[in-house]
Amino acid sequence: MPMAYRIDQEAGLVRLRCWGILTNKEMLDCVQRMHCDPARRAGTPSLVDCRDIQEMRVTPTGIQAAAGLEQGRGDVHRVGRLEVGDPG
Repeated sequence: MPMAYRIDQEAGLVRLRCWGILTNKEMLDCVQRMHCDPARRAGTPSLVDCRDIQEMRVTPTGIQAAAGLEQGRGDVHRVGRLEVGDPG
């Protein structure tokens, strides 16, 4: 599974990490598990680390499906900062 999450109670956020080849199914499976985790409170912001992605196979349809999962649970998130590429 090239996507995993960890609930960081101290920081008040969910840390998601992606690596390898990421597909819609794998992303949606992880997002679904995260939303069903009783340790996660609704509205908890997420920080996604995609630095170790080799190939991104997530499509716009997959992104819309993930957003639908969040909206269906009453979660509304705003992106504070999105960086793509090599930070170096």
